[in-house]
Amino acid sequence: MFDSSPLNAIPESRDERWHVLSRLIADWYPDSTTDAGVPENAMLTAGTRLGVSIPAALREWYTRFGLRSDVWSRQDELLTPDSLHLNSAHLTFLVENQAVVEWGIAVEHLTDDDPPVYVTSVDDQRTWLLDSTTTSMFALQRFAYCLKFSRSLRWFANAYVSPAVREAWGQSFFSRVDFATRMENTGGNDFAPDCPPNLLRCCYGSFGPL
Repeated sequence: MFDSSPLNAIPESRDERWHVLSRLIADWYPDSTTDAGVPENAMLTAGTRLGVSIPAALREWYTRFGLRSDVWSRQDELLTPDSLHLNSAHLTFLVENQAVVEWGIAVEHLTDDDPPVYVTSVDDQRTWLLDSTTTSMFALQRFAYCLKFSRSLRWFANAYVSPAVREAWGQSFFSRVDFATRMENTGGNDFAPDCPPNLLRCCYGSFGPL
């Protein structure tokens, strides 16, 4: 029996959230030897190049875990510091694999320590929609979402969840986060109706906070 996931009780403090993320990465990617974080000066250089302040939470995410492409960039791309860019008054740091949408932080929030994260609308990239209330929470959400695309994990399925994979997930990942044991199919999205708030639907390609 797996221990209850730390995602069931997400801490309020940013430092504790990074500790949770560190624990999750070590648990789900135990054999990886990939370097973890980008140098601090790379983030400072990015801010200088763009003429903006890089928020503390984004700097911490990158300097602790930003080089873990095996974690963050299996499907979508977590941009390197020299690829960070401004788009429609937002600092973009994550791009969907077909460049359909981007995730970023609004310029007016760049001085916040742990600012909200926005995503462009699939219908109009000039429209930005709130995805997560804080950057540190978004990092945890992305970790959960990215698991299904990781070739290093036993039940990697490239977003297609066959009945066998769904059953395996029901016994492994979903039990780790104490999702309901009964999975429901609703319009093509399989999800556990009693899952904790702020997590992601991790099946059939849907994304965003529940």
